[in-house]
Amino acid sequence: MKVFFLVVLALLTACSPHPPADSLAKTTPVLHPFLTATPSLTATPALQTAKPAPLTATPFIYTVQSGDTLSGIAEKFRIRLEALQAANPGVSPSNLPIGTMLNIPGEADLAAVPPTPTPVDLPIRQTICYPSPEGGLWCFVLIHNDTPDPIENISAQITLYNSGGQILGAQTAFSLLNVVPPGESLPLLAFFPSNLPADVMPRTQILTATRLMREDARYLPVSLENTQTSIDWSGQTAQIRGKIFLRAEADSPAGQVWIAAVAYTADGRVAGVRRWESLSAIEAGGYLDFAFVVFSVGPPIEHVTLLVEAQAKK
Repeated sequence: MKVFFLVVLALLTACSPHPPADSLAKTTPVLHPFLTATPSLTATPALQTAKPAPLTATPFIYTVQSGDTLSGIAEKFRIRLEALQAANPGVSPSNLPIGTMLNIPGEADLAAVPPTPTPVDLPIRQTICYPSPEGGLWCFVLIHNDTPDPIENISAQITLYNSGGQILGAQTAFSLLNVVPPGESLPLLAFFPSNLPADVMPRTQILTATRLMREDARYLPVSLENTQTSIDWSGQTAQIRGKIFLRAEADSPAGQVWIAAVAYTADGRVAGVRRWESLSAIEAGGYLDFAFVVFSVGPPIEHVTLLVEAQAKK
C-alpha cells in the first residue's frame, strides 16, 4: 500500500519548467466511478500491514525508503503524525523523496508536542473514486475553503465500505499544495492498491486543517498569467501552459513554486489532478514559464482549474 502512495506523488510532481514525461497513468474510458456527498464520520483507524516498531527513549534519524509515506512512518514508530511533522518542519507530506533524512522524536520530545488542534470545519464537495487498470482505486476528496483565511496542512481519511457496511480499507489523503486560499477548492488524493468489489462506498473525515496567518512569511504573493488550456479530442489529456508572476511586493525571491491542476468533467466531478514544481528562483517582479500535461483517470475532461503557491527561498 505504501509503495503505491509514493508512486502517485512521484507521478504528480515535475521538477523543471519543461513539460514532464510522466503523469498519472491513463485508463480506459469504460470506468465505474463511485461518487458520494460525504458528511464527516467518526474517525476510523487506517489498516496496518506491519507490526509497529517499539517506541524509543531518544530521538534518531530515519532515511525514507521506497514506499514510505509520512503517515506510514508515524504508524511504524508509534508516534503521532503531528509529532513527526513538528520534528521535521521543512518536510511536506505530499513530497517525500527517497533518501530524505527524518528526525524521529523520542519520548521526551513527544511529550512536548501539543495535541492536534481541532481541524477547521471545511465542506467536502465530493468524494469520488475511479478503478485503475491494475485493480486499485484512485480516490479524490474535493474540499472547499469557505473561510476568510488561507488553510494549511489539509488531510483527510478515506474509509471504504462494502454494501453491508463492512470496512474494506482506509487511507490518508493529502493535498497537492500546502495552502488552500479563501474561496478556492482543491482535491486531496489517495490510492488504494488492493482489488476491491464494485459496490465499494467511500466515506471521508477531515483529519487536519489549520488556519494560516495572512502575514506568514513562508508564502509569497504569486499569480498565474497568460494561461492556456488545450484539451485533446478524446478528453483524456489537457495541455497547460502560461507564466508565473512573483508580485513586486514579495519580501524575498521564491525558491520553490508549485502549480496544482485539477481536471473536471462536464458535470463537475474531479477527473484527474497534476502537480507541477519548479526549484528555479524567481525574483520579485519576475516571471517563470511553465508547461505540463494533466491526464484524466476517469471520464473526459471538460475544463481545468489552476492554483499556484510559492515559498520564500531559504
